[in-house]
Amino acid sequence: MGKESIKKNEVIFEIRRQIFHMIVGLSLGLFLLMYGKTASIVFFSVMILLGLYIKHKVEKKNYVKIISGLLDIFEREKDSSNPGKGAMYLLIGSALAVILFELVPAFYGILVISLSDAFSTIVGKAFGRKRSWNKSILGSFTFFITTYAILLVPYGLYYSFFVAVLASFAEALPKLNDNIIIPVFVGFLLQIV
Repeated sequence: MGKESIKKNEVIFEIRRQIFHMIVGLSLGLFLLMYGKTASIVFFSVMILLGLYIKHKVEKKNYVKIISGLLDIFEREKDSSNPGKGAMYLLIGSALAVILFELVPAFYGILVISLSDAFSTIVGKAFGRKRSWNKSILGSFTFFITTYAILLVPYGLYYSFFVAVLASFAEALPKLNDNIIIPVFVGFLLQIV
């Protein structure tokens, strides 16, 4: 396979992963809006415990048909030693945001990680060439623009810009898991308004 073909396959794979990321994240945010904080904390906690149980079964090579199939479709090869890591961290970050902050800031923290992270990854993988901290500059800019657009109406022109800039830097930091950090950090910044 040529380099272009490999790159195209990587981009298609990442688009598929990020659509799943958006669906999961948006589902968590919608659950929060529909059922409130208490029900969300219980539901997210149950999902985390269930996820840990399934992860243990998969790591022990006990076949879990649906989950194993999803991992085959969505798991990055580099994460195969830690199956379901991204989804688990998204659940943990969302749960922390809901526990720590009021409903609206928690919701927008979940919305930012669901949409901004997914769009930035897709754009960065497909078009990003220049890199900083192992992230593409174009992907980071996409994260900023998406976050700004999400927050513009509820938080206004200037505060949305401020939060989008800080969240973009936090997302670009190496060695931090953005699925945990972003919902909490954005929720915190929106809570203190």
